[in-house]
Order: sequence, then C-alpha cells, then structure tokens
Amino acid sequence: MQPTRRSTRAYFWPCAICCDTGWRSGGLFLIWIATHLTPEERAPYIQIARWYGCEAEALYFDVPLEICLERNRRRHRVVPEDAMERMAAKLVPPDVAEGFTRVTVAP
Repeated sequence: MQPTRRSTRAYFWPCAICCDTGWRSGGLFLIWIATHLTPEERAPYIQIARWYGCEAEALYFDVPLEICLERNRRRHRVVPEDAMERMAAKLVPPDVAEGFTRVTVAP
C-alpha cells in the first residue's frame, strides 16, 4: 500500500527533514540523514521516492575509518570504537544499481 503524505511525513520525521514548500507545490523534496549501511537498509527509501515519482540520489561521504575514529574521540558523545568498526565492516557503498539516479562521492 502506498503511504499518504501524512503517513510518509510521520514515518520520516525521526530521520529526515521535509521541505513544506515541496509538499505545497505538488513536488516532494526530502532529505534523510541517517546511517544506512547496506542496499537492503536503503531500499525502502528508494521505494518511497518511486511511489511519489521522485528521483533518489545518494551523497556518500567516503571517509577512512581511521579518520572517523579520530574525529569520534574528540566528540562530546563518543560512539564506542568497536561499534564503529562493526559498522565499517558492514558498509556497502551506495550504487546506482540499487535504484539511485545518481551517487555523489564526497571525499
């Protein structure tokens, strides 16, 4: 079943920013900010974009684990290093074969 605008907004609220002007103009502008490490975790978001006739684009920050660990150590809320290492091992970079219109890699 295709979600309604209201249910989609509620579904994305914890991890996304919806642009209200996009809703009012009939288009959809959606940015989700979250860690989706695998194609299986990203697939539902690509499907929702398709339901609304939107393109799905990925912005992938290709940062080496060592740099991530160093930056993490300087944070106020530190993520356990073993958790970051497990996530890095699970990571599959996004690819257009998943259904993205474009994948931009940021260094």
